[in-house]
Amino acid sequence: MATREYEQLAWRIEVPVAARGGDVTAAEPQYALNLRLTEAMADPVAEPARTEAWLAADHSTLVRLTQALEEAVAALHAPPYGRIHRGVK
Repeated sequence: MATREYEQLAWRIEVPVAARGGDVTAAEPQYALNLRLTEAMADPVAEPARTEAWLAADHSTLVRLTQALEEAVAALHAPPYGRIHRGVK
């Protein structure tokens, strides 16, 4: 069974600087994130498959995403997960 592993995260901030018919002073910047994952193969000689995922988000969405990921990591250290993890081994 292949597992996905983190390989690279690239990001940039996109801000509109001009518009044909509108005011750009109220424009909010967008964060563009590119997450690259590698699938670890059972055969060490085989070239690993790579997957890319793009995400565009504003600042508030990125903050909520970060909070959700931190909560998920904290849940991994909770006692119920430890019992499940020991049972799966």
